[in-house]
Amino acid sequence: MALDDSHRPGIPERAPEPEHPHGWPELFGKLVLDFTRILEAEARLLRASIQPSLISVLDHWLLQLVFAGIGLVGGMLLMCAAILLLHTWLAWWLCCAIVGAVTVSVALCGISFR
Repeated sequence: MALDDSHRPGIPERAPEPEHPHGWPELFGKLVLDFTRILEAEARLLRASIQPSLISVLDHWLLQLVFAGIGLVGGMLLMCAAILLLHTWLAWWLCCAIVGAVTVSVALCGISFR
């Protein structure tokens, strides 16, 4: 019967050797896996830092869009009122032409002063 050295008293047992990849493909696979994990972690950090500011910007933008729509409807109603007022003295086509020319002029002045 052969004696096994690992069972003798006073001789410590050998720790199992860690598994190491045995080739370049395995090393490359682990490198890609680690790189994707790092990218995922960075994406989570970026999303966590950007999300609050993005939500506040979108809320502000939505509020501006609603107010712009209200202003657009009001402006159209004012143009219609001006056309109806001018129609008491002029023909329809002339009233529409005058209000259109004034509207385009105001828009061009607004663009040039910006």
